[in-house]
Amino acid sequence: MAVKRIAGPRVVEKGSVKVEKTRISRDVGHFEIRYGRSYIIVAYNLRSGVFRIDGIFVMEKERGKGLGSALVGMVEDIARYLGIKYITTSTAMPEAMRFWERLGYRKIEDKATGLAMYVKQLSN
Repeated sequence: MAVKRIAGPRVVEKGSVKVEKTRISRDVGHFEIRYGRSYIIVAYNLRSGVFRIDGIFVMEKERGKGLGSALVGMVEDIARYLGIKYITTSTAMPEAMRFWERLGYRKIEDKATGLAMYVKQLSN
């Protein structure tokens, strides 16, 4: 399965990849990208130049095929298009920690709860 990256928020559908709620008209809000029943949810603050990935879910039968990386790649493309400098996320799951590190996200904090915070600085 090949999932193409989306180069900006104007593309709302490419094959069976659907970008929903991409009309970014306010400085603060959220959007999601869906592929079938898999998805990624992103909160944004255009004033501070930050995207926050609040959740990513890939159907078990689709795992290991690059779909999660493709969803994150689409978010990074949209962020670059909008001039966003940083993307952050957090997780307490060891397999997710490896996923974020493999995609170039840097661990910035380990809270006592076991929640790891990650950040990636984007280059335009």
